[in-house]
Amino acid sequence: HNLQANFARWEPGHGGFSLRHPWMQYLKIGVLARECAYKIETLNTYLNPEIQISLEFKCTIQEACTKMSSESNKALKAISSSMKTMTHPSSAKSHIENSKSAIEELKLVLEVISLEDVELLAIIPVATVAAILEEITISVDKIYESVSELSHL
Repeated sequence: HNLQANFARWEPGHGGFSLRHPWMQYLKIGVLARECAYKIETLNTYLNPEIQISLEFKCTIQEACTKMSSESNKALKAISSSMKTMTHPSSAKSHIENSKSAIEELKLVLEVISLEDVELLAIIPVATVAAILEEITISVDKIYESVSELSHL
């Protein structure tokens, strides 16, 4: 991708940017998008239906994890749309904030929950999924910031 962007720098000026096309900003967004995709791929490997865990523990964290995933997805769609239309990704911010609030909800739930009846080895995969979802939310926020910066150029 870097090679293609370097070749594109020689392209004649066009569009709203004329000769000051923000190639480096596009490269930065590309790097952040790939990092986020790698985290999503990692998450996919942990979503194994063979993992046995107590239903109570799973139900306790499932709502927050689903909210993080759903809101991050909506934010990425809004960011993608804003890049296509070359507009500010304002609608993505609320989804990112909702995802961050789900992270905080999950942290509160994990502080309160009793883990006495839960086998430690059964918790590790689920806790890993929650941690990866948190990392994805952080990545989506970084992408939002970069696209927002691009929209102001």
